[in-house]
Parts: sequence; C-alpha cells; structure tokens
Amino acid sequence: MQSAAIDSLFRSGRLLMPTEPSGITSEIVPQWSDTPVAGLFVVIFTILAILNIRNFITILPSLQESFLRYRGSYNLETRVRLMRARSIVAMVLIIPFCLIAHRYNLLHFDILDSINANLSILAFCGIFLVYALLRWILMWQLEPKRKSREAYHVAHRASHTFFIIMAALELLAIGILSIFGASDSFITSVLQYIICFVYLVYVWRKLQILGSAFSSFIIILYLCALEILPTGLLLATARFV
Repeated sequence: MQSAAIDSLFRSGRLLMPTEPSGITSEIVPQWSDTPVAGLFVVIFTILAILNIRNFITILPSLQESFLRYRGSYNLETRVRLMRARSIVAMVLIIPFCLIAHRYNLLHFDILDSINANLSILAFCGIFLVYALLRWILMWQLEPKRKSREAYHVAHRASHTFFIIMAALELLAIGILSIFGASDSFITSVLQYIICFVYLVYVWRKLQILGSAFSSFIIILYLCALEILPTGLLLATARFV
C-alpha cells in the first residue's frame, strides 16, 4: 500500500505535491482599499472632484492670497461667488481628508481598534464632524454683537480656506511620495508636518484678522475658546503614532 501511495504522487511523469503544508491554511489579509466603505467614498469623491474642478481653479488665486497675507481673507469674503465656491470645495474635501487621516493613522483613536474597518472609517468621519460641529457651536455662542463681528466672521471662515489648502497639499504629497515608493510611516510623518505647518499659519493669520478689530485680551479669549478648547479636546482623546 505504501508503494501505491508513492506512485499516486506521480502522474504523467510529474511529481504532484501539495502547495501548502498539511493543516496550515493561508489567510488573505484584506487591504484598507478593499473595504467597501473606503471604495464607495473614493468613488463619491472622484465624481464630486470632477464636477468641482472649475470651482477649485476659481478660488486658487484667493487661496494663495489668503495664505500669504491676512487681507486675502477679507478680499475673499467680499465676493459672494468666491465664498460659495470655497464652501463647496471645502465640503467636498472632507471626504478625502477623513480617508487620508484614517488610512495613514494621522490621529489614532484606541476606541476604533475594537470595530471592523468599515465601521472604523465611518466612526472616524463622525469624530471629525463632531469636532467641526463643536467649533461652529462655539463660534455661534461667542459671536460679538457689534460692528467688529465682521472681522470675527472673516477669522472663522478662514478655517475653511486653510482646510482646503491643507487637504490639497496632503493629496499632492501622497501622490508624489507614492510615485517614489515611500513607506507608509514616512508618508504619515510628512502629512503630520503638513497639518501642523498649515494650522500654525492659519492661527497666525487668524491672530492678524482678529487683531484688526479686537484688543489683545479679547483675542486671547477667542483663541482659547475657538481653537485651544476644541483642538485640545480632539488631541486629548487621540494620540499621534
């Protein structure tokens, strides 16, 4: 019987052996891009991005001006068409920003480790929306009741402008680094530096805008309430990796 078993391994002059060791099964680890939610969001963003290419090109000079000097934010707010285009582009870029932040683990929330990838992406988007909602509530509650509220609104809406700049730079960085085969850890570091750099420029521009209408003491109060409080709560519940 042993001879027959050995002979059965040879068929048509070839040795047939099992491709895997006995009792061991291969497990295919799903990739992040294979998750249905991520794929759906990528498709949605691609469609929206194509539809809003013109809006992005329209606001591009205003983005550059706002980044380089604080008066650029004032100029943008005086043009209704640019404001509307800016708001649309900012909403569209929420999708890739959340996907990038989740994919490269820019902020790690331990609570997301206990759920599957699809729910984790949705939960991450929910956390970002809660953060944005908290900022809006604080802005609404602290709105001044006098003429200087124009500067107050310009300073708040500048966050939309700098969010577009940050998300666009992240997409550009990922595209370039991926072409050169950079590792995920290196890409993550670059993206975190981009976020920190753009955020610091935004805070400085916000200081300049508020400084044109408010005293130093009021500016400090507004920054503590509108920036330090919501951002501090976000960072307190997460950690950099």
